[in-house]
Amino acid sequence: AYEIRSSDWSSDVCFPILARRTSGAGTYLVGVHQEAPIQKVEDLRGKRIAVQRGTNPYQSLILLLQAHGIQEKEVTVVNLQGADAVAAFNAGGVDAVFGGVNLLILRDQGKLRVLEDSRSFLQDPTSSGTLVADKFEKAYPATVARVVKVLFEAAAWASREENREALIVFVSDRSLGPKYVREDYEKVPLKERFNPLIDGSTLQAFRETVQFAAEHKLIRAAVGDEAIRGWFHAGYQQQALKELGLEGYWVVTGDLASSVPKP
Repeated sequence: AYEIRSSDWSSDVCFPILARRTSGAGTYLVGVHQEAPIQKVEDLRGKRIAVQRGTNPYQSLILLLQAHGIQEKEVTVVNLQGADAVAAFNAGGVDAVFGGVNLLILRDQGKLRVLEDSRSFLQDPTSSGTLVADKFEKAYPATVARVVKVLFEAAAWASREENREALIVFVSDRSLGPKYVREDYEKVPLKERFNPLIDGSTLQAFRETVQFAAEHKLIRAAVGDEAIRGWFHAGYQQQALKELGLEGYWVVTGDLASSVPKP
């Protein structure tokens, strides 16, 4: 056991050591008022949509709108997060709310309708990461290796279709009910959803996110490819895959990053 104080990591540089993919249809949804004359995504033109800017849902919303021929300037994005977005929607302050599986609960409560063509939107995979502080990784590499190994072991278990029901029970006990977790998981094979590899698709997803953030002025400027590659501490995954006998278990897109250099 290690005591980690905020001073150990709060001002330190952090690097991804594990990827988490978000892909497939129905990851994010558009909810509208029951009585609204909005039947499809194209009807959102000129409407007020609640979503938190600078997040994965915000990027997904813009890509969804663009796929239906709508530019961001043709809607009003109301910058609200989570419960605040839902509260504004319930109060009639916005015409639509963009969110995740939580909108299915409001749907079943009769508080909104989910636009079906938003559920069928197939977005290219995006990636987030499990981060380690550079200072901590240098001081305790063996601990980082153990954490990565446990996370890979958990991802392998969650990836197996024979564990689907047990996984749904596990997740629903800690979040939404099993009905909603099951509906959320039905669109994408578990082995794809819980693929933890840092590979070519991970790097590409981060490149696209950086470019999106620059274009929408969420960051000052895009960074180059070498800088993006330098963000990753990917060598630990090779050790975990070998020790767990999981080499070749997940589909690798592009090159499997193993020792991506740090800047």
